[in-house]
This record gives sequence, C-alpha cells and structure tokens, in this order.
Amino acid sequence: MTTLRVGVVGARGVGAAHVAALRTLTGVDVAAVAGETKDGGVRAARALGVSRAAPSWQELVVDDTIDVLHVCTPNDTHAEITCAAIEAGKHVVCEKPLASKPSAARAMTDCAAGSAVTTALSYHYRYLPLVERLRRLVAEGALGGVHSVRGHYLQNWMCGEPPRGWRTAHGRVGDSAVLSDIGTHLIDLTEYITGQRFDRAVGDHAVPTRGSRANAHTRADLMLGLSGGAVAVLSLSQVSPGHTNSLALALDTGRASATWSYDGTERLEVVDRDQVPEVRVDDHVHAGGAGRFWVRTDGPGTSLRRFLNRTYRELRDDRRASDVPLPTFADGLRHLQLIADAVTDQRP
Repeated sequence: MTTLRVGVVGARGVGAAHVAALRTLTGVDVAAVAGETKDGGVRAARALGVSRAAPSWQELVVDDTIDVLHVCTPNDTHAEITCAAIEAGKHVVCEKPLASKPSAARAMTDCAAGSAVTTALSYHYRYLPLVERLRRLVAEGALGGVHSVRGHYLQNWMCGEPPRGWRTAHGRVGDSAVLSDIGTHLIDLTEYITGQRFDRAVGDHAVPTRGSRANAHTRADLMLGLSGGAVAVLSLSQVSPGHTNSLALALDTGRASATWSYDGTERLEVVDRDQVPEVRVDDHVHAGGAGRFWVRTDGPGTSLRRFLNRTYRELRDDRRASDVPLPTFADGLRHLQLIADAVTDQRP
C-alpha cells in the first residue's frame, strides 16, 4: 500500500483533532503541519509529535511530497488555501463551513469542479453508525414519508465571559457564527437523513443575539422547507448551559416517529404507529419500552475518524457499495447560501 503524505494547515483545536484521527489510519503519514505563524507551527508540531513544521501554508502547497492538504484554519482563509492546493494538484479535506461567504464558497466549488483531485468537506456527523441506520430506514420506506423534522444543536462555550479569537470576529466567521459553525452540521444531517434538500423558508427566521460579541450570533432558530414537502424546525445555540455538544433530530413520518441524539453517546428510538396505544402517559410504559431502541458509545472522535477513513479509501479508489457519500463543496456552498438568505431576511 502506498503511503499518502499529509500536510495539516491550522494545527490547533480542530487541526489537532484531524492529526489524531489521521494517526489511526493505515497508510497515512502526517508529514507536516503549518500554523498561523512560523513559531506557531513549530509549537504545534512539537505538541503533536509531528516531525516537520512548515513556516507557512504556501510551503506545503508547493511541496511535491505532500499528497493531501487538510485545511483547518479560520473560515475566511479556506478559499485562498484550498484553491491554491487544488491548482497544485493536491487532494483537499476542508473543515466546515466551506468558507465565510457564499462568494468564496462558490470560487472553491468551481476550483474543485474543474479539477481531477478529490475534495471533501468535514460534515463528519453523517458517519455516525446510528445516523446511517436511520437514513436507511427512511430511504427504504420502512418509516413512511417524512412530514416534519425537529432538531437542535446546543453548546455552552459562549456562556459567561465572551471568549476571544477569530470565532467571535464577524468578518472572519461569516454572517452568523452559530449557523456557520454548528448550524451547517445540523443542516447537512437533516438533508442526509431525510434524503431531501432544503429549498424554501417557511414562516419567519429568528437570528438574535448580535450585540456585544462582535456581531457573532450565539443562537438561531430556523423554519425551513424540504424538497419532499417536509418542514424542519432547527434550533442552534452556543449559550445553552449544561450542553457541551448536544445534537438531536426527531422525524415524524407516515408510519412512525424516530428520534436520534448524540452527546458523546449515540441513541436512536423508533416508535411505530401501531405501537402508539402501548405508550401510556402515566410513565408506566415509555416509548423506549414499546418501540425499538439502539445505543452506541464509540468514544470521542468516532465520527471524524470514520469520515477520514472513508475519505482516504476514496483517494485509493477503494469504494464499497455501502459507502456513505463524501460531503461535497457543492453541499457546503448550498448551505452557506441558505444561511446568508436567513440572515438577510432579518436585516432592516
């Protein structure tokens, strides 16, 4: 097996998570990292145990020994780095959101479409096992047609004293911090599980809490229509005390209700329509007792590892019939345009 040599740009935070996940893959060598500054790259390489610190991302782009570039930098830098890497013939794995603005995302999508390299966007939650189980149940018609979706993604890291850094800088993060950062994940999960795309707004959007944090939105609520006729209500917050990283999607269908959630432990509950009479309101029999229930505790980093494993098999042309499709730059562009439209709707 030929070893694929990888460069990671942005080796703190999510970049460090990419390095850790890549080390679990066979035939992959994290050859170099680059930080925002030369000294930052040296510190990151030392902390992560990577042998080489490149003085800049530009050096990794022109390095012919690097096969794949992981772009784990602030949102507003994705387009320049990614397009340069694609033009240099390197495969690219880009962190979400695809960019800070739809115009930059469109440029990246055009670069990818005109190239022979493989590109992937890190919507890694679609690779969790029970997400795939629920998607199959929907796709196979086992639950009937989806008519409504309720979802949330809640975090608490913006509670209290406002943190500093690029994630709170409006010009760097995009039109809405919470929608760009975690809303894109929930939008992708909803589309992937239902097999439908968002195509319209239903009712009003609410994107509050601008004020003191450099116009970085910390919570948002969206009501959106899906292409098959379903309506989704999605709530996003990074100011929800007690929620470190909590995702959930509930689907109402013609034959059942299905609820998926993830907070480090993944759960899926399906209650069929013919089981409803067994579910009592006095707590003697709960939905989990009447329906079907699955739980998985695969540990931290599972979804990212599974996503990268799938990506690197794609690079080796090692495809399988059961493969979850790679998230594309076109997906990321569509989602950023959806967010831009939602935010624009709220401006005077």
